[in-house]
Amino acid sequence: MRHEFIPYAIAFREPVTTGAGEWVERRGAWLRLEADDGRVGLGEAAPLGRVETAATLEQALAQGPFRDAAFDLDALDLEAQHFGRPLAWVLSDAPRAQVAVNAMLFAPDARSLAEEAARAVSAGFRTLKVKVAAAPPEVDIARILAVRERVGAGVAIRIDANGAWDEETALSVLRAVEGCDIEYVEDPVAGDLRAVGRRINIPVAADPATLEEKFFGTNSNRLESYSFTAPVAYTLELLMLWSDQSRIVTFGIAGVLGMLAGSAAYALASRTFRWEGFGSVEDVANHIVGGILMGFGGVTALGCTIGQGLTGISTLAFGSILAFVSIIGGCVAAVRYQEWRLSKMA
Repeated sequence: MRHEFIPYAIAFREPVTTGAGEWVERRGAWLRLEADDGRVGLGEAAPLGRVETAATLEQALAQGPFRDAAFDLDALDLEAQHFGRPLAWVLSDAPRAQVAVNAMLFAPDARSLAEEAARAVSAGFRTLKVKVAAAPPEVDIARILAVRERVGAGVAIRIDANGAWDEETALSVLRAVEGCDIEYVEDPVAGDLRAVGRRINIPVAADPATLEEKFFGTNSNRLESYSFTAPVAYTLELLMLWSDQSRIVTFGIAGVLGMLAGSAAYALASRTFRWEGFGSVEDVANHIVGGILMGFGGVTALGCTIGQGLTGISTLAFGSILAFVSIIGGCVAAVRYQEWRLSKMA
């Protein structure tokens, strides 16, 4: 496969002022990926932070979540082309025909912002997102009150401070607008969001930047469902490469170690702890075959009894339901086989 990043820089019609500063353009890159059979997939990398030069963009695309996201989107595009379906059908068995989005409001004063909100509602938007923290607190309060008064009830209002407020300012502004039925406030402060969230009656949402890889203790540096098969392999890998300082004890590895420690503690406390070994060569062979089947099944099903049977089944995903039913079927077949073996030995 061959790929290339095609940079773009899209200028805003008007400068956009937020709590994080003024934006005049948005930089990113299309990823063009040509498969061996000639099909061409498209992905996009759009770094969340400020990217002001081509060199900065190139650095952002060298590695990290934005580059990974572009390749993921490309792979989905190629998969959709393979099946001759829109990409949405790859992600869902019943995709929506439309996805509602919010209107972003930036006007600096209350009157202009109210007019901007009214135009957005007239255009069909039912959710408005107000950028705050670029003006003094009293101005932001007046802007939010003016928007609610202008659009009335039935239109959702969100607030985004881009982490620019300090805790005291955030609390004073948000308490002043609690009566405006705010859907949520996004990133009111740059620090611990709980310090604000527990003291106001407005839901607090974390910015996508809060979900960067540095916040995750996972092997993929992304959100992962809780599993057990893969973490066992990661634990063995960590033990083999212990001197590699880049490797850490992730959540999955900690789960495996916790299972071992918890099982040992219970066995000792209940006085049932004992050392066990293989009973015969046949017993060794059975364990090896069972381990191979478990590993193959866990990889093929993208999860084990925990990853698919517990975490996955809670999402009601078809793949998880299929894997769970197959796990039960495999268990029944294995028990029947063992019963047959014992009857032959009797």
